[in-house]
Amino acid sequence: MLAFIRNDGSAILPNRDTSPEPETMELTLLANTYVEAKGQTVSQQMDLGIIDDTSLFNLPAAPWTTVTDDNEMVSHLLSSFATWDANTLHFFDMDIFLEGMEKENHSFCSPLLANSVLAIACHFSNRIAIRSDPHNPNTLGYRFLQEAMKIWHHEHDNLTLTNVQAGLILSEVVSVNGMDNFGWMLFQTAADLLQRFLAELELSKASFASEKRKASAPLDAHGDNINEKKMEREISATVWATFRLSW
Repeated sequence: MLAFIRNDGSAILPNRDTSPEPETMELTLLANTYVEAKGQTVSQQMDLGIIDDTSLFNLPAAPWTTVTDDNEMVSHLLSSFATWDANTLHFFDMDIFLEGMEKENHSFCSPLLANSVLAIACHFSNRIAIRSDPHNPNTLGYRFLQEAMKIWHHEHDNLTLTNVQAGLILSEVVSVNGMDNFGWMLFQTAADLLQRFLAELELSKASFASEKRKASAPLDAHGDNINEKKMEREISATVWATFRLSW
C-alpha cells in the first residue's frame, strides 16, 4: 500500500500478485498449515521484495542511542514509525522531533525519547530480522526498550517535555508487548509528569516576563519566538494525545 501511494497509484505488482488464484487452506492462530506443509517458514514464503523499503529520512544514530551505530537502520526505523504510528497516536510533532534529532536540539529530542521511539518502531519494520520480540534479548526492539527503560529509571522525574513524550511512547511499547498493567502505570506516570511540567512552565513564563521587563539589553526576540512556537506545537500535540488516551 505504501509503495502504491508513493507511485501515484500506478500498478507496481504483476497480476499474479494482485489477483492470485484462490487457494483453500486451513488457517490456525499462529501459523499457516500450508506453509508448514511446504516445510518453509512464514518469512520464506513472504516475498518482501515487493515492499518499498526506501527510508524517508537520513538521520544519525549518535549521540541518541548506544544500541547501534548504523545510521541507515535508525533512519529505516524512524521512517517506519513515521509511516505507521506517528500520525495515529501523535504523541509529538514529528517534524520538530526529527529536526531536533538532526540538529542535536535536546529541547525536542533526547536519548530517552529516541530509544523509546526506536523500540516501538521495531514493531513496524518489514525487516524480519529486527522485529521486536519481548522475550528475545537479541532483537533490536528488546535492546532499544532495555536502553530506554535504563534511562527512564534515572531521569523519569525530570520535568522535561521529552521525558513526558518518552513515558507515553514507553507505555505504548510495553502494552504492545503484552504488559498492559505496566503500560497503564507508565501512562499515568507520564500524565502526572505532564501536569507538573505545565505548572512549572507557567511559573517560568511569569518569571521570564518579569526579568525581560527589567532587562536593559535587547534580547534575541526572533530566535525566542521560533523556539516558543515549536514548543507550543509540541505541547499541544502531547497534551491532546494524553487527553485522548486518558478517556
